Parts: sequence; structure tokens; C-alpha cells
Amino acid sequence: MNRKHRKNPQIKQLTMALDKSNSNPAYLAGRLFALLERIQEKAIPGVKANITDRYFRTTSATPGIIFGRLLQLSAFHLSKIKKEHGGLGFYFDRQIQEVLELLPGGQATFDKFFTPDQQSIFAVGYYHQKAYRDQKAESAAIEEEQETEN
Repeated sequence: MNRKHRKNPQIKQLTMALDKSNSNPAYLAGRLFALLERIQEKAIPGVKANITDRYFRTTSATPGIIFGRLLQLSAFHLSKIKKEHGGLGFYFDRQIQEVLELLPGGQATFDKFFTPDQQSIFAVGYYHQKAYRDQKAESAAIEEEQETEN
């Protein structure tokens, strides 16, 4: 992908780590998918077949079709997390909002289909977000919730 950037500077160069300013819809879709995976992990620890096992390939190819369903499912997971770990649920909510707000034109939608290049960028966004998982922020959200309970 970065070779293509050298030939066409309008294509944003991908970094080696999470780029929170990258507004490429495919990159953002990958980031969002990683967040939804993390939400499911927290809501249902030890789930046998997570969303990555079931939906990764389909989501990377047809995000506009599948994200509606995934966001619906994540609403149930977020609700459970908010009941059990209040602050952490709100933290994940903010993370989703931050990603969606970066979408060009303020539209919280994705293209119906991604090209093979976009599918590659989706994978990069997914793995960047997955590697980034801000453990300190998650821990702080849980601690904040525990302090408010006491």
C-alpha cells in the first residue's frame, strides 16, 4: 500500500502503529471492527466463536452491509458492560464515537463494498487498533467506576 502512496501522493501513507488521524473509511472500518471485537470479549469472556471468527472476511469485503448488524449486536454487549463495569462501557462508547466522527463528510456509514486495496487497509486498521488497546484507559475506566460505587 505504501508503494502506491509513492506513486500517488493522494493515497495516505500507512504508519507502523495506530494513526488516530487517518480518516480513510477502510482504515476506520478496521479500527471499528477491532473495537467491536474487544467489546464482545469484555461482555462475553471466553466466547467460543467471536465476531472475528464469524464476520471478519465478510466485513472487510462488504462493510456497508454488515456493520449495521454488528453495531446492533454490540449495543447489547455495551449494555451488559455498562451494567457490570459502568465506566468501561462508556469508555468503549467514546471510542466508537471517535472512530465514526473521523469518517469523511460526517456520514456514519461505509461503502457497500470494498476493493481489494481497501480490504488490505481494513486489515491494517484492524491490527493497528487491536495492538493499540489502551490498557491504561480501560483500567482507569474500571477504577473510576469502582470509586463512584464506594
